[in-house]
Amino acid sequence: MPKLKKINMSKSYEEGDKTLCPGINSKDNYLAKIGGEWFAGKFSEEWYGWNFEGWYDPGLKFDPPGVNCSDWQELYKIVK
Repeated sequence: MPKLKKINMSKSYEEGDKTLCPGINSKDNYLAKIGGEWFAGKFSEEWYGWNFEGWYDPGLKFDPPGVNCSDWQELYKIVK
């Protein structure tokens, strides 16, 4: 039975042009609440930081709450 581990998005930081979050890994699956809706997907690392590939076709850039008018509200890692 899968479990959810909450990711602390407040630990995110900027490195150059990238927004990074220590709780995100490209090999894991995630459940994200974005703009009041829930999405399941994975992240890929792009030149600008993390891209969530559960949000329509092009994905959605990860910006922690309070950054760039972010709609990110909650993020959970799906643990087997």
